[in-house]
Amino acid sequence: MSEDEYKKILGAYLKPVADLDNISFRPTNGKSIIKGKDLLKTKIVDIDVTKTGKISEPALLQEMSKFLIELKLDEKKTT
Repeated sequence: MSEDEYKKILGAYLKPVADLDNISFRPTNGKSIIKGKDLLKTKIVDIDVTKTGKISEPALLQEMSKFLIELKLDEKKTT
């Protein structure tokens, strides 16, 4: 799969969805189905913008990485 194809597919999953109950994911082990509403986690952060007013991608990537680490730590606490 090319990188562009991957981005298109991933983008389709990440687009905002109004009704999260109608989306489900089945992990590769196939043992359970996860509803979209169960995956919803948000965090508000401040991101710098460039001189042209666009979001600073490195700053966004850094905040997203921090959020992933926090989610992994929370998951370890609950298991």
